Amino acid sequence: MTDQSLRPADVRAWSAVPRRKGGPDVEHVYPAPAPAIDTWAPALLDALEVCVGSSVSFASGPEAEPHVQGPWAFRFELASERGSLPPEWDGELTLRLGDGDAQLRREASAMRFCAAHDIGVPTVLALVDLGDRERAEPDLRATRALVTRVPDLVSLAEQIGWNPRHGEALLGGFARVHAALHDCDPSGLDSSVPVMSLHDELARIDQRRFASELAWLRDNAPPPAPNVLCHGNYQPFCLVGPGPARWDQFGGPGRGLITSNWCGALLAEREFDVSFTLVAFWIAPFFAPNRSERTATKLIRNTLSNRYRLSYAEAAHMDRGRVRFWQAFHALRGMARLADAYDYEGSPFAAPERGPLPDLIAPQLERLFKMQHRR
Repeated sequence: MTDQSLRPADVRAWSAVPRRKGGPDVEHVYPAPAPAIDTWAPALLDALEVCVGSSVSFASGPEAEPHVQGPWAFRFELASERGSLPPEWDGELTLRLGDGDAQLRREASAMRFCAAHDIGVPTVLALVDLGDRERAEPDLRATRALVTRVPDLVSLAEQIGWNPRHGEALLGGFARVHAALHDCDPSGLDSSVPVMSLHDELARIDQRRFASELAWLRDNAPPPAPNVLCHGNYQPFCLVGPGPARWDQFGGPGRGLITSNWCGALLAEREFDVSFTLVAFWIAPFFAPNRSERTATKLIRNTLSNRYRLSYAEAAHMDRGRVRFWQAFHALRGMARLADAYDYEGSPFAAPERGPLPDLIAPQLERLFKMQHRR
């Protein structure tokens, strides 16, 4: 990686990539806007009173935190009538709302597992019941809340964008965390974390729209490999870490990273997760808000993905043939999403919280699929 190939302006453009929205009108597969705060906040405070050990109120927030911790996420601070809070409850906290128990238990289980294996994750403080309160909008039911604590750190994407000379070290840390996650024995996970089934996932894609692509995937599927815990959405926007002023405290850039947004946690082979990250780098330019930023991001996407891939390979073994297969799978699944030809019912994949994908991605995913097909 050279300064010429990773220029500051180019990387800063990449760090702004996910703010773009747009695409087909298929809103029914995306999470609805979060329930109004006044419909669940009183129940949350009642539930947290038991956890904290005293009556509590909001010192700040709740304030919506879109696209960082997953859908229906908020940040807030508590105040206690006793004047002081237990240390773990003092300061900024994050909560995720859920309609039902399964999704939040999945996230909590994945984060607790990672914490037990020294993988940096938000601290799980409580998974609380909000009850079945009367609401004006019965379709927007917040019945559970997962409360976590995330250290006050800096987005990894932002760090790469503003520190391009350290981009190699930052991406190296990003890859090492991913490899360390996959190296953990997953036997300690409970059944709330779903298992990815290739057969079931291909059946969710409309055969009438993608017959040849589905046939190729079925004909070229590799033999089953051991499952590991996969993040399901691993990319620099899901990680935070200490900024440059604190790098020395943690051993340098790319150290002390925390991985958040575990909505898509599932059990699958490691190449499944690695391939998603590579596809995320590939399509990143097409979330850019204008042509110049899109061009700048295209210039460095191969540098970014290659640095990640090489750093991962230095930390753990991965099968390149399997990586190519799963890249084709992720490309096809993205194509099906764009074509409104993917059935989310019963899928272990959370409905995407970032809204519709940009139309520009469709031909790029098709191109990526063909690239893997021809190898």
